[in-house]
Amino acid sequence: LDTLVSRHFEGPRLLGVKGTATCWQFCHYEDLISALVLIATSDATGRPGRQRGSQQDTGPGRAVFAVGAPGHLTREQVEKLSGKRHVDLPAAVAFGTAERLHRIGVTPASAVELQYLVYPWVVEPRRLLGLGWRPRYDNEAALRALLAETAGRFSLAGHRVGARDAAAGAAIGATVALVGTAALVRRARRRRRG
Repeated sequence: LDTLVSRHFEGPRLLGVKGTATCWQFCHYEDLISALVLIATSDATGRPGRQRGSQQDTGPGRAVFAVGAPGHLTREQVEKLSGKRHVDLPAAVAFGTAERLHRIGVTPASAVELQYLVYPWVVEPRRLLGLGWRPRYDNEAALRALLAETAGRFSLAGHRVGARDAAAGAAIGATVALVGTAALVRRARRRRRG
């Protein structure tokens, strides 16, 4: 699957925002399919105490179910399992840069989409579990499957690139980071002087 999350794990580092404690929750596509089949073939509405077709059921398309492996992984667990480290940026830098790069067509993901990676939702699939649904993949197994699926793929700034392009892009990224750091150091020195 080609998603914002899969491309995030194809990158050389995992993006983080300073001051946040990212919780990662995964849902393997096989588990999503089994949840959808269960919902479609049961009388459940997704609302406690209401059955499809009852007077309390206010119409089709109103059922809401949370789907995901129960629990979550911490940032440290994800780093250990993936072998990738995080790079933390101030929120203003991360989201401002993402928005500017998206606006000029460099990245497919906007700052709004980036927020789902930085501040992900963690849901509890209580209603599905109550119907007897059991995911085959816990969060760790789903992450391992994602990593196996994305092995050998490289993404920079949300774009999938070849290994040679990734190496060149990493070199460019390192250069940009170095130039940016030098500019910040110069600015700090000027402020101290006067």
